[in-house]
Amino acid sequence: LENTEFNLLSMMYDVANILAFKAEEKGLELSCFIDPYIDPFVIGDPLRIRQVLINLTNNSLKFTEKGEVSIRGTLKEDLGNRFSLWFSVRDTGIGIPEEKLDKIFESFSQADTSTTRRFGGTGLRLSISRTLVEMMGGSLSVSSVEGKWSEFKFFIYLEKQASDSVSRKDIDIDLSTKNILIVDDNKTNRDILRQQLLKWKCKVVEAESGKAALAKMREAVDSMSPFNLAIVDLQMPAMDGLDFGRLVKSDDDLKSTILVLLSSVTNKGEIDTSKNIGSSRYLSKPLKQSDLYNCLMAMFYRESKSEKILETVSEPTGIIDGVKILLTEDNLINQKVAVKILEKSHHKVACANNGEEAVKMLEADHYDLVLMDCQMPVMDGYEATKLIRSKPEISAIPIIALTASALKGDREKCIEAGMDDYLTKPLKREELNMMLSKWANKKHKQ
Repeated sequence: LENTEFNLLSMMYDVANILAFKAEEKGLELSCFIDPYIDPFVIGDPLRIRQVLINLTNNSLKFTEKGEVSIRGTLKEDLGNRFSLWFSVRDTGIGIPEEKLDKIFESFSQADTSTTRRFGGTGLRLSISRTLVEMMGGSLSVSSVEGKWSEFKFFIYLEKQASDSVSRKDIDIDLSTKNILIVDDNKTNRDILRQQLLKWKCKVVEAESGKAALAKMREAVDSMSPFNLAIVDLQMPAMDGLDFGRLVKSDDDLKSTILVLLSSVTNKGEIDTSKNIGSSRYLSKPLKQSDLYNCLMAMFYRESKSEKILETVSEPTGIIDGVKILLTEDNLINQKVAVKILEKSHHKVACANNGEEAVKMLEADHYDLVLMDCQMPVMDGYEATKLIRSKPEISAIPIIALTASALKGDREKCIEAGMDDYLTKPLKREELNMMLSKWANKKHKQ
């Protein structure tokens, strides 16, 4: 097991961002929340925690056709220099029959054969997740009501970073003079925003629709305490965020309120429209605490120094020298191109010609990261990744897919197999370096 410093917030939001496309494709709300009173600067095994959360969230997304999937982190017990945390993934999916709950973690066990035919199975994913949690000294359980919801929940112990740790920088601000309105039809999203804003001492009011929000805004004006800012979901029934924004900005009594629109990752084409109606910011869901913080600082204070407060909780951007990489690629020309790029950046590279070789090499030696071609003879990248994820001793290594296709659904297929990210071929130096910056830094600096 790894025992390194990392930021719990960054790790959890990373999980949500990886799977946000899949949630959006199915029309599901995907939310991510960690209790704002939990110190996010911890010591533990971020890659294995992350893998368990990806496994559980992927599973929930697969078996949920409408509604939402929520990832949460809450305090179980504070033990001084360490604490135990609850992590949970809850969905509004098909649920699990009570008589099947005890068997759900068995390898290849399915709740129902008809369900397996309809949705596909969980394979080894849940069994692997339980093994990884137990390796970290915790326990994984499930509760469910058939036809309504399921919740997978586990706890683990994490150490707290020292108060003088170089990676530590607390986000502690006082916005007690600010009145903020949350407008979202999804209660889970409202709860997450409310708890974070209350931590920063904001005065918070919620509305579940545009119509209700307009009424609350007029009441606030009449009571001489207008809202300074409204955080508005773009996609709501009856009145969406854009229509709401137009009404607010056309009303002389309301138009001074700052508007911040929230939307799913694939709706960024509407940014220009949101600006045209007077929106000051456009933020993507699942909303990161750091993005919300920087938005509030920019809207209320516009001080350059405030932007720097969050630099230490953002992902590092510099390439690290000497990353040990396993390149799995059957095409010798592609191998040579990738090796040349990697060695020029001072990384150590070993090559495997197919997935079977890659698995054997990972079992025999330590690597920091795998670049995995998807289409190969003997064993392709998808099967190799599934096999790697089934072996606890090597399961946490970051795996970046290399694919010749950029068609819709390719990313989802890679993530479904257990890969962390993907690049399209032919490889471009800048894109490859950016990917290494993202994932090698996680391995080295978390």
